[in-house]
Amino acid sequence: MRCSKRSPRWTRSITPASFSGAEADLDKLTPKVAEFRKTYSELWWRYYNQIKTQYSALGWSQYLQDANMERFEGSTRAEAEDEVQNALDMAEVALQRVRPIVDEVFRTGFGLFENYAALTAAGGSIVLAEKTADDKVSKLADSSSTVSHGFGSLEKARQQTERDLDNLYSQKSGGKTLSERVNNLFSDSDGYIVRNWSDLLYQCQSARVLQIGIPGGGGWTLPWELPLPGK
Repeated sequence: MRCSKRSPRWTRSITPASFSGAEADLDKLTPKVAEFRKTYSELWWRYYNQIKTQYSALGWSQYLQDANMERFEGSTRAEAEDEVQNALDMAEVALQRVRPIVDEVFRTGFGLFENYAALTAAGGSIVLAEKTADDKVSKLADSSSTVSHGFGSLEKARQQTERDLDNLYSQKSGGKTLSERVNNLFSDSDGYIVRNWSDLLYQCQSARVLQIGIPGGGGWTLPWELPLPGK
């Protein structure tokens, strides 16, 4: 399966060979995550607004809101059933109109999760490099060997001093560990872009696609799901 041409790929993983290379790998990863965030945020808004525009032009947006406000008030059962059929016919036209956009959403969504997995794997390898190095230094510091213990203790002190100086002079690490910086790097992607895309894909695979872009759409009920008046 091929990704959409609009969906760039970041599938080349960055695997640090050692802790000394992890800082450089984070420098490489940072702009890639920023590009990912910008690209998929723009694509999400593009598809969302395209669907919204189609529904507005067809009158589906206003129809759905009116149907929820009226809820067959004053209608007979037969009149309500006729209106439900009318709603189904309108929905069929609306779905045909947005089908090309929905297809693009699915193609782009596939690339999004593939690329996000590659980026987080790269981040994970940086965190692992730091943890492995820290574990080795701690093991040396706890060693019963006088030489190993002295080496490990000096290295732990040196690392802490380096972080303190970075924090003091506001250098790029800000006194934070690589693990903390990787976590901060991905926080916006986790909190907004990936979540928004998950919601959009979920809606696109069900009748809820008919509520995308409609003001208060998540709170509206589709006309054929409204309770019908008694006979």
